[in-house]
Amino acid sequence: MRLPILLNRSGFTQLLRKSFSTQFQSTPFILEKLAHRCVIRVSGDEALPFLQGLITNDMRHLEEGAPSMYCMFLNTKGRVIFDSIIYQENQGSLLVECDTRAEVQLKKHLTVYKVRRKIVIESCGFPVYGAFGDNAEESVQKLTKGNENLVACRDPRVKELGFRIIARNGELESTEEQNYKRLRFSLGVGEGVEELPSGNCFPMEANCDYMHGVSFHKGCYIGQELTARTHHTGVVRKRLMPLFFEPRKSLPALESPILDPQGKNVGKLRGLCESGVGIALLRVTEALRSADNLQIGDLNVKTHRPQWWPSELSKDRPEF
Repeated sequence: MRLPILLNRSGFTQLLRKSFSTQFQSTPFILEKLAHRCVIRVSGDEALPFLQGLITNDMRHLEEGAPSMYCMFLNTKGRVIFDSIIYQENQGSLLVECDTRAEVQLKKHLTVYKVRRKIVIESCGFPVYGAFGDNAEESVQKLTKGNENLVACRDPRVKELGFRIIARNGELESTEEQNYKRLRFSLGVGEGVEELPSGNCFPMEANCDYMHGVSFHKGCYIGQELTARTHHTGVVRKRLMPLFFEPRKSLPALESPILDPQGKNVGKLRGLCESGVGIALLRVTEALRSADNLQIGDLNVKTHRPQWWPSELSKDRPEF
């Protein structure tokens, strides 16, 4: 699927008012192999409590029957080093999905904290797929029915992202490529070491709290102190947000500054697609004030508040 090319101001305004996710929901079913994602298996009787002390979310969600869970691994300063989706494979076995470029580092990170726990950490080589579009739920059910080698569930972050599938016995026949990235960017969902540079951003800036990826009620974990303090003060000035622009082949470099009409720096570029959609870490208030008139070099870009963001986050909201 090719996204529409909207070249005039009114067209861009309409684009900003309507989520790209709606357009993807009106397309044929898409099953796309996510080559940038890989899977690490953590197995053993102590696998669950082991990960509990390393991630932002609460492993009890999986104990209570959730098929998957979004989370982040933080360093001691509370900054993101890896983003992950953890799946319940079977009793005593968990699948940890991460960026392919971070696989070696994540295995090393897990091994450092393993100490004498009776667990096994191993690369699986299982391909990961994103499934979305028309009748995605029905199509995924048909695909996985009677096939115990497929681990499939709805993406735990944002429902518009569709479904996640891990194939444990060979590859599946996938469809078009790059649609998933454009869909993610249009929703303002970051993923991987390129959009979430290791050690450079905080979980709230990556919308981890909005995507049910952090628990404020569990016990201690690495990086908890700063994360909890940020939550309780209620101050998150910067967040990942979508960008929209006229499609072009010549794109600015990652980390390029984003300026408002007065020339003030309001954020950094984290990713762009030639088709006219991108993602950036923006100062929310300042960026929305000039949402239709932002600039990256000679490229005019626009942003908006993602529709899936909650209208407000109460500090005493119920746990996901």
